[in-house]
Amino acid sequence: MHSVAAISPQSFGTFGELLRYLRERVELSQKELALQVGYHYSYMCRIEKNQRTPDLQTLMTRFIPALSLDDEPQWTARLLELAGRSKGDFTQKASLADLKPTSTSPPTALPIFDLSASRLPVFLTPLLGRDQDVIGLTNLLSRHDVRLVTLMGPPGVGKTRLAAHVAAQMAGMFANGPLFVDLTTVVDKHDFLPAIAGALGVLETSDAPLAKNLNAVLRHRNLLLVIDNFEHIIDAASHLPSLLMSAPDIKILVTSREALHISGEHEFTLSPLPLPQPASEKFQLPHEIDAPNEMFLRIPSVQLFTQRVQAIQPTFEITADNALTIAEICRKLDGLPLAIELAATCIKSLTPQAMLQQLDRRLDWLTRGSRDSMKQTLRETIEWSYNLLTEPERVILQRMSVFVDGCTLRAAESICADPSIPRAEILDVLVRLMDKSLVKAETNALQVRYHLLETVREFGREKLAQAGELDELLTRHLMHFTEYAEDSESHLDGTGQARWIRITEMEHGNFNAALNYALTQPKSLAYGLRIGAALSLYWLECNHYRDGIALLSKLLEQGVLPEHQAARARMLYRCGAIHARMSSYDTAYKLCEQSIELARALGNQRILASALVYLGEICTALNDFKRASILLEESLSICRANHLPTQLAIALTDLGKVLLETGETAQAISNAKEALTIAEGINDTWGLSHTLHFLGSLHRKIGEIDTAIYYFERSLPQSRELGDRLTEGTTLANLSSLYNLKEAYSAAGHAAEKSFVAFQAIGDEMHQPFPLRLMGYSAIQVGNIARARTLIVESLRGSYEQDHLPGQLSCLVAIGICELAQGNAEKAVTYAMLVKNRLDVESISLLEPDTVAFNKFLAAGKRELDAKSYKQIVEKSKTLHVGDVIASELTAAIKS
Repeated sequence: MHSVAAISPQSFGTFGELLRYLRERVELSQKELALQVGYHYSYMCRIEKNQRTPDLQTLMTRFIPALSLDDEPQWTARLLELAGRSKGDFTQKASLADLKPTSTSPPTALPIFDLSASRLPVFLTPLLGRDQDVIGLTNLLSRHDVRLVTLMGPPGVGKTRLAAHVAAQMAGMFANGPLFVDLTTVVDKHDFLPAIAGALGVLETSDAPLAKNLNAVLRHRNLLLVIDNFEHIIDAASHLPSLLMSAPDIKILVTSREALHISGEHEFTLSPLPLPQPASEKFQLPHEIDAPNEMFLRIPSVQLFTQRVQAIQPTFEITADNALTIAEICRKLDGLPLAIELAATCIKSLTPQAMLQQLDRRLDWLTRGSRDSMKQTLRETIEWSYNLLTEPERVILQRMSVFVDGCTLRAAESICADPSIPRAEILDVLVRLMDKSLVKAETNALQVRYHLLETVREFGREKLAQAGELDELLTRHLMHFTEYAEDSESHLDGTGQARWIRITEMEHGNFNAALNYALTQPKSLAYGLRIGAALSLYWLECNHYRDGIALLSKLLEQGVLPEHQAARARMLYRCGAIHARMSSYDTAYKLCEQSIELARALGNQRILASALVYLGEICTALNDFKRASILLEESLSICRANHLPTQLAIALTDLGKVLLETGETAQAISNAKEALTIAEGINDTWGLSHTLHFLGSLHRKIGEIDTAIYYFERSLPQSRELGDRLTEGTTLANLSSLYNLKEAYSAAGHAAEKSFVAFQAIGDEMHQPFPLRLMGYSAIQVGNIARARTLIVESLRGSYEQDHLPGQLSCLVAIGICELAQGNAEKAVTYAMLVKNRLDVESISLLEPDTVAFNKFLAAGKRELDAKSYKQIVEKSKTLHVGDVIASELTAAIKS
């Protein structure tokens, strides 16, 4: 009887082989594993074929837990070893160029991938006439030496369509797939990085500039970034080289009407669709047959026209009677896909022959001498389609052009209706414009939004100005969104906050457009001040710090008249609060003081109560607890007297923080519990998140671990409902620390993993080292030293880059524990004494898990050595420098 050799880690010689075995062992498909580690699922196939390897940080933080290897050190060590070997082999031998498609005729239908997170626009019809362009662009992007491609062409030529199609086709070549960013509504080069950050979900935090957070997120991504409509802000192209340098595993595909003219750019020009030759030249239909010849039917522009017409009239056919007319229409529309599609939508009311007569009569398409620009051609095409609309359709098309990023039906009715077109008829007109492909509808969980095609929007804006209605409609838009902003503020400061955060985000473009219009119209400034005062709460609580400060500064500069003072008082304290979140405490202090002074003069108790709270928070951050206590006590008194429950809950919590710092723990707990009761009573999600988080921190500080865990666990769903990734990450980090103290190491590791993912998602590098270290401690406890050391070295690197000494010392403790577990007692004790020496001379302390680990580690190290050896190590440690030891560890990690 033959024995079967047991499968062991050494049974596998490549990373891909081992990964596949481990994946199948836990009964996960490639798609299921990809979902757990945050990769595009088709990328898993490439990994298992040894074509790519995940970076070590991702491997340790995501793959190991997903494969249930937390407590299997031998398998982890082998996976880590093979990953390093594969990485080296790939660097030497493989590149994206090795993976370029071999097909010479790619399919035109989109591949069936889960691209829901990619933001790619979805097209439900085939891509016609672009096979060679698809091959050429794909091959260019597949080259190892190409990182940036600009897809150029005139408006309406189909740049966006081709870019989205190629990105979807290439999704499997990138671990994180493609990501689509539309710059259509971005009009200022300074808004470019926020647009990219918004697509990535990166938040602006007080810890670092947005650019740094953005680079931090991209550094860990392998994706194809598709940036659409760059010509709007061509000067922002200077940001692209730094993005590419900071993120070696991303590629960028830009669509633009012109080249960017920056280093590393590769241009790819997209021409209009091929056209039939004029009848006077080579193309003639044989008179002896009843149908056009096959060659004519294969011409892409003719195919497109025919396909779009048949979508409206399924029985439509090209015949010998209409073929020459269709050919002439396609030629006069210059083969521009958008122009052809717009023309095809008129088939219900016009025969092809009538279409051609309309083109000939109304527009001089065939110019004498030089041809008009493509842009002019497209404008004339839209005008031709516009001229075929009914009068109500033209009016609504023009008026819809004032919206940015679309609008709801309510907004369209409010702004576009008048006695000639009542509110009740707006939806019917919109539906008719949708039928003509001039308006598109987008449905989400909250609402239906109506958008104009952007080229059509520009055209409609011109027509609105020509009709003399632009100022009137912009004023209506301003008045509507002033009320909408104030409605939003009432909910953000009350109930239904999570829902209204999402609604406000969708209307952000309209709010900003209304504000910018008000800033240019002295007669409308009062409306702008009302919007700024209302939206400032959203900017503050949703991390829109840069936008908030920029717009509030402009409004405060202009809003100086007596009738502006109430709005001014609100904007002052919220602008101050934003500065405080950015750690600009001097500016924050002055702004809040001005708000308090103005609120007292106005007798506005609500504004005064809030301004006092924010100045109290600033004083607490500056350790001026006496002043903070006075301010917060006054705010409490005002809130109770005027029944202001949301402000009262925040003031009670903030005063609790001061009381905790000054040793009045019992009163701090009492304040916080009263705040919690108030927040629960009015269903204040922000208040609940704020107060529960503080109660968790309070009980952690006084050593009541179980109670602290209870409050942090209650706080977590509140921050998640609000989409507050920063608070979610800090809450999970706290939970990880507390689970660690209770020796629930598996739970601590899982909480730390989720905390790290939250911080990484918003580009918050400052907080990432701690959860990495906590994951390391959890790995140590199950004997998974290979994983532990990798995680801890990554934590050390982060603390070293931030010059955070407590974090560096904590990592040396954790590395020492790894050394002790591997029998290197002398090195372990050397690290322990080095840390002890530094703690003795510095006025710093380690966090609780690090302190507990250090004390256990020091005692265990002593037991491993005799008295003489221990004494020698103590003396030797006095000659070492922390910086030298850290540099040595980081260098060794790079070499390994």
